[in-house]
Amino acid sequence: MLLLLIYVATADRGGLRRLLPPSFTIDNNSYSVVHPTMWYLHMPKKIKVNIYDDMRQSLADALAYERGQKVDLRVTEIPAPPGALKPAEIRRIRESLHASQAVFARFLCVSPKAVQSWEQGSRRPQSTALRLLTIAKNNPAALLKS
Repeated sequence: MLLLLIYVATADRGGLRRLLPPSFTIDNNSYSVVHPTMWYLHMPKKIKVNIYDDMRQSLADALAYERGQKVDLRVTEIPAPPGALKPAEIRRIRESLHASQAVFARFLCVSPKAVQSWEQGSRRPQSTALRLLTIAKNNPAALLKS
């Protein structure tokens, strides 16, 4: 019987109200029949959000930060992408670790053919490998620890 009532509710919202006894109500969000003792389970949560005030406060905080004033903000600076490395630089990094091409490839989680083609100049390392090569260039011991 409940399925029939829900179907009637979706087809004719006012018609279901006429069919139900006065002790039942209809939840307008889902068109389901709600018993008066279960109203708290189907009640939508009301959240008052004032977007204008939040945006105004955020802009004021950003301006204060740019002016050098102390503001309680979390600031994350994203480093610039690493620059391209020449084949000779890649070879120097590998040799500073005293590693063969195969071992160096395992350090970087790439194939030995990739390291070989980087050192020959036929291919260039991309994003993640380039970042790892830059780390290895600046601090070779960090690559060996991981």
